[in-house]
Amino acid sequence: MRAVADYITNEPNLLSFSKGDIIQIINRNDGTLPMEQNSEQWLYGRIGNHFGNLPANYVEPLDAFGQVTN
Repeated sequence: MRAVADYITNEPNLLSFSKGDIIQIINRNDGTLPMEQNSEQWLYGRIGNHFGNLPANYVEPLDAFGQVTN
């Protein structure tokens, strides 16, 4: 997945990232957040050695060649 906007947080269970970052999605939710929080779907992913939950509406899927898929 690729970030479509910056998401900066100080919460320890959330993942901060910048627009354009590539995020590996590990699963839909690690259990520390409800599946819906304020009508947002949450994913659990990583960037390098940083892991955390992130809002699904801040990322877009990529295909095997790094191209956006819709």
